[in-house]
Amino acid sequence: MLPRLISDTRNRIILGIYLGTILYLLMLMSLLDKARPTQVPILGVLLSLVFGMACMALFVVFIRSISQSIQLDWVVSDLYRGAHGSLDRLQHRLKAYQATPDDSHWFCLDTRQAGYLRNVNEPQLSKLLCGRDLIARLQVEPGFFLHRGHPLIRLSTPLSQEDVEEVLDCFDFHDDEMAGDQFSYGLRQISEVAVKAISPAINDPGTAVRALNLIAVILDRLAGTPPVDVGCFDQGRPRLYYRQPDMRALLRAVIAPIRTYGRHDPQVGIAVFQCLKQPLHRALTDEQLEALWDELQALRHDLDEHLGNPWDRRAVNEQIERIDALRRASQPALEPLETSAGR
Repeated sequence: MLPRLISDTRNRIILGIYLGTILYLLMLMSLLDKARPTQVPILGVLLSLVFGMACMALFVVFIRSISQSIQLDWVVSDLYRGAHGSLDRLQHRLKAYQATPDDSHWFCLDTRQAGYLRNVNEPQLSKLLCGRDLIARLQVEPGFFLHRGHPLIRLSTPLSQEDVEEVLDCFDFHDDEMAGDQFSYGLRQISEVAVKAISPAINDPGTAVRALNLIAVILDRLAGTPPVDVGCFDQGRPRLYYRQPDMRALLRAVIAPIRTYGRHDPQVGIAVFQCLKQPLHRALTDEQLEALWDELQALRHDLDEHLGNPWDRRAVNEQIERIDALRRASQPALEPLETSAGR
């Protein structure tokens, strides 16, 4: 949360006004002459009073902002709004998407520094791509950690050494991951909150259930969305293609940790079932459906191994029955859990 607090524009403005007021008061004090106490800069003193009262009001706003920012519900809601907005922008960009070109025979550039890929300077890269009539495809999704020599980008035509340097200058690497414009980053952060909430130290399954409900909304909206992003538009035609995590990778990063750490809690297990059931109502691609069904099978296996109470197992079977009613004919049915007293 600390990087988010420092990067918040409102907090930066408040801290800037504080520092500016302190600097102004120090300069005003240096102008005072003890030998002539009657010659006090009246306007300067008046402004210092105004700035002082303004700082008092801003202090109240700052305390309220900080106290709100560390509340767990606000953090989860903020992450959800960010992920939801990022997905909105992604789906809007994909209106111009037709198909990802085959880049297996293209010219490949490797990264020359290690770090998280934080940002791509699209305006600068777009000038090069449009000027050379090129199409490019990133080999990793934003937020991915790259080592030196890892494939970074493929281009449809080989480049000169000067152009290679210009392309590599368009990528921003950092030691910390802050890919805030990617909905997958927001989902992973929500998943981390849920995992911490169900840990024995905190023991707050209610927060984990709320996080799963919000994750379900994003997964529901992902139905039918291809795992790709586009950019560097040239008269409506994209010249840059980004990789995005597919449904299987997303479930492995977001749902699997909650399933693993919450498999002893029937409330969390049932919430995961409901989270994975929600996208089944939509028009999923075959790959998305297969990934969801595999995760459901893994969840059913975990709960079968770790839930011994027959009443809890009956509650899980109710969810399995509802999910089986939504499956396609090609999908294997989820077997209900045994509820005998001996189990």
